[in-house]
Amino acid sequence: MLFIWDLHFKTDKKEEIFSKLTDILDKTESKDIVFLWDYIYHSAYNPKILWDFFDLCLDYSKKWKNIYILAGNHDYVKWHFVFAEAEKLTNIADLPLHIISQPQIQIIENKKVLFFPFYTRIAEEEEFIQTDKKIKSLKNHKHKDLLLNLFVVAYQNWKQDDKNLKISGTVNLDLVKFILENEDIDILVHHFYTVNTAFPGQFAKFSFKNIALSDQLFKADFQIISGHLHKSFRHKNYTCVGSFWNTSPLEENDTKVVFTYPDKFQQVVINPYISFQIENNNENIEATDIEKKWKEIEAEAEKLLWTKILKDKFDLKKVELVLKSKDFVDVKEILWEKLMNQIKNVKYRQVTWKTIGNILNEIELNHEKLGYSFESWKQLSKEFIEKKYPEKKTEYFKILEELELM
Repeated sequence: MLFIWDLHFKTDKKEEIFSKLTDILDKTESKDIVFLWDYIYHSAYNPKILWDFFDLCLDYSKKWKNIYILAGNHDYVKWHFVFAEAEKLTNIADLPLHIISQPQIQIIENKKVLFFPFYTRIAEEEEFIQTDKKIKSLKNHKHKDLLLNLFVVAYQNWKQDDKNLKISGTVNLDLVKFILENEDIDILVHHFYTVNTAFPGQFAKFSFKNIALSDQLFKADFQIISGHLHKSFRHKNYTCVGSFWNTSPLEENDTKVVFTYPDKFQQVVINPYISFQIENNNENIEATDIEKKWKEIEAEAEKLLWTKILKDKFDLKKVELVLKSKDFVDVKEILWEKLMNQIKNVKYRQVTWKTIGNILNEIELNHEKLGYSFESWKQLSKEFIEKKYPEKKTEYFKILEELELM
């Protein structure tokens, strides 16, 4: 099984993404290709790219490859799944092409795989009553303790007034139902956050308000695979593949991979963001410095994934360099003219090197009380804007709400 995550098609990256995709698909020995969600680049909905991608998948399905296309949280326009029509067509066509927007079991390479794409619904109380009865009647089920713990978490969240908590409760309940009926599950593939865990290489924790699964899943004896988070890592029984390319400078110093189950990672180099902290104009960055930094990035990725990565060709022409400095620096002084012509782009960012603690103290927030969930960061952003830009706060809040960031 080849897993490819979080494609986030962007118009100016289409050629590079499609070229890399076809190269990987032509060379893979796997007959089962799983594309996992988030085909839309944030709010940039481009139907033409999506249908070109569908055509690509259709072509490979005709080459006797089983293609699975699963829905992610970015793949809904006003809560309409962008591949809904194609999903209806593939359901009646005799092709090994499957578009999946609801949880379901698939048998792939003799493994029982539970696909849990992103979806939202709120359960009825009767569903909890009936599921509770089934759990209590269990005599022998190897996941009984997990089911009990997940059920408690699901019900506690569902009975709250907050809509997202109700959805989280429902999603965890649905997971309980599937595990109840599928004791021999081998792999759970999902597109949700997981609560209360700061993963390797990550700073944020997530809460059930973010629509998330319980961290009790890390006690299960089946494997868990997901994307959603854009950095690749492994944690206990969980493999996060990350995004297919560097979708923003926030993904600096990060290497991208595709994953062939159970233990093969192949690097994907499309547009790496490589950052350097600059102290003054006397510093010079050369090609050898970038190549050395890239090797360090690769080594860090291998630590997070617990294994060697099959390397992709590193090309300076693809590099987007990010320079960070406390004070203004002259980029031409830092980069030799020859290097400027060798790399793709240079971004300059003036920063203060303030820690999260410093920022929290400045805006009078108690970070121990606040925590590091995504909800916390939204609250942090809100209070920062209110204090820093009181006259424009309404305008900024509206923009953030439209981007679903507040």
